[in-house]
Amino acid sequence: MLVYSTQDMASLQAVMELKKDIDKNRDKKDAVVIIIGCRSDGRLSQVREAGERWAAMERLRHWDVSVHNRNTLIEPLTELASRLAPQPSKTSLPQFYMVGRKYKD
Repeated sequence: MLVYSTQDMASLQAVMELKKDIDKNRDKKDAVVIIIGCRSDGRLSQVREAGERWAAMERLRHWDVSVHNRNTLIEPLTELASRLAPQPSKTSLPQFYMVGRKYKD
């Protein structure tokens, strides 16, 4: 989870550099990355718009969260958790067979 302030371009640039380091040092399949734009007020900003455009170019999910509303974190944290521990598919579960007992009279 890479977090930047939607009011500070330097924080967005730092996140961009971190993402470059992740790409350079890891196989993209091994790294789960989401982008969080943290805002302290309801105003739209150019930094947020730039962050959304950059995330789209990198093919990353972007969320805009508020420091005043914790509920805005539910969706990105759920997404991150589901990508880190995906639900097992039906075919990956071991097959169990019920073996009934035959009783002799």
